[in-house]
Amino acid sequence: MIIGKTRDKILLPELPSSVDMTADPSKVILQNEILSNLDSIAKKYEKGLKQRARAYAEDAVKGVFESDEELMKRAEDSLGALYDEKRQKATDRFEKNDEELREKQAELASGRAEKMDRIAQEYDAKESRLAENLSRRGITHSSIADLSSEGLRAEMAEEEQAASALYDKKLGAVEEKIKLVKATYENALKNYEISYALELEKQLNTLIKKRDRMQSDYVKQHADDREKAYYDYINDDKQRNRVYEESEGDYFGAKKENYQERYDYLMDALAGKNKNSVKNFINQNEADLRAYLGLYYDRFVKEVS
Repeated sequence: MIIGKTRDKILLPELPSSVDMTADPSKVILQNEILSNLDSIAKKYEKGLKQRARAYAEDAVKGVFESDEELMKRAEDSLGALYDEKRQKATDRFEKNDEELREKQAELASGRAEKMDRIAQEYDAKESRLAENLSRRGITHSSIADLSSEGLRAEMAEEEQAASALYDKKLGAVEEKIKLVKATYENALKNYEISYALELEKQLNTLIKKRDRMQSDYVKQHADDREKAYYDYINDDKQRNRVYEESEGDYFGAKKENYQERYDYLMDALAGKNKNSVKNFINQNEADLRAYLGLYYDRFVKEVS
């Protein structure tokens, strides 16, 4: 939905300079605030739709892999006897694994910073190309220019958020591995001979690496399927709404709730206002109000007129 820019002004009757400038509250309509709040309500629906689409895509395209706890159980079950080994071997192996995982953490942290720098550089270049294109077309100071810049910024923010989420997930996985390795080491020292702890840790690491490799391959192989499922959900949702709206002349579900919230907010914001001021507000913002209220616009105008 494309919403026009709001105007930062208050609708007041024009008064001679000699009269008292104290405005009648019933004639004061803060249109910038009203349209901004309507936009916030509208964005809640779009955000909710995207969240539902992402959840649907993750659920529709997901592999079934054993958890670390399940792999631990497999490793434990595979050991049928206890072995007599020195405590130092268990300590050395634990420290080695811990060091490797913490190095992996540092690598991921560095990779995150580099990724963010690349994104920033990429969008700086896009911004420059956009500015050059707008300049050639002579529309540098236009609403098109503003919307284009806002679009780039939103696109950049979304890409940064996605990259950050990916690195958070990777770092979280490494942190869980660190905890598991430590827990495995401490538990083995308390309950079993040192040799058993070493063998348990060895088998567990082997299983985890194999599982992680399979999981990584699965994610790569199904990236397109996950993206397709995401957009299929959004498109299906829009199609279901379109069919219902055409047949029933109304919204339903989450969309109905959101449009009703917009309508109720606007009615509350204009309650008790001067009829002429309300009429002027509607005339000056008809396009925005139609976009925000959709099927409820005519009912709104009739209600406040």
